[in-house]
Amino acid sequence: MKGKGLSIILFFIIVLGCTPDDQDTVKNIIEGKNIGASYSMNLLTIFVEDNVAGDNLIRVNPIRFDASEYEVEAYKIIVTKETKIILDETGEEISFTDSNLASKRVNSVEVKVEEDFTREVSHNRHNYITFDRGFLPIYRAKEIRILPNPVENFLYFMTTFIPYPHEDGYAVFLAGDPNSEEVQFFDFYQANQALNTFQTSSRRISLINSNQYMIHSNDLGRGATLQYLIDEFELPEEYSAQHLYFVFNHGGLVTHTTDWEEVLQYFQAKYIYN
Repeated sequence: MKGKGLSIILFFIIVLGCTPDDQDTVKNIIEGKNIGASYSMNLLTIFVEDNVAGDNLIRVNPIRFDASEYEVEAYKIIVTKETKIILDETGEEISFTDSNLASKRVNSVEVKVEEDFTREVSHNRHNYITFDRGFLPIYRAKEIRILPNPVENFLYFMTTFIPYPHEDGYAVFLAGDPNSEEVQFFDFYQANQALNTFQTSSRRISLINSNQYMIHSNDLGRGATLQYLIDEFELPEEYSAQHLYFVFNHGGLVTHTTDWEEVLQYFQAKYIYN
């Protein structure tokens, strides 16, 4: 979607796509992705969709991003002492502090607001939504339900918060159960030696053990292992083996497998046999 595309589609959704009963159901509900607090701890930003990647968040370079035609549906949400925060899967009510909603790790949420809610597209932005959150519609939250965190949030998290070596670099993650034989006895020295074959001065490949790699970031809340944060996502079965190798670059996930030899075959096909 370019130009006014998001506005036109949103118009038809609102005017033609809702019956009176639908309007009553959704008039004070916002469903989207919470991208954390800005300016103050109790002021969240909820991203719904934009004309770049629909309802998905992506990693962008804020210096290179062209915001001249950027349109986004997003809202500021005020969390008060009366706001209920509920884990949707269990129905458990938790505190705002325990929810980690103020961090920027991204949660799928459903927000019931106190006011009547009207969908609205914001124009004349200065940058992508994660870098420009100013001048958005503001609502007070009556209830926030934290939904299961889907795989697209996981992919955004892995490409945004993990440092990648050089512009042409890769990060290879060994993830999974720390008690599995594959994780316990994986030979990182030999694996790094094998990856060195594909490295150049501008192309670096980092091999990371998710069970040992610590995340220390104010953006993500408390310090934790990468595996701990991965386990918070609702991943499909193909991503949930006892051990798994993920290969990421700046563009996102390029391959995943349970077989280390297939990781090496990926790099061989790309840089040796091409």
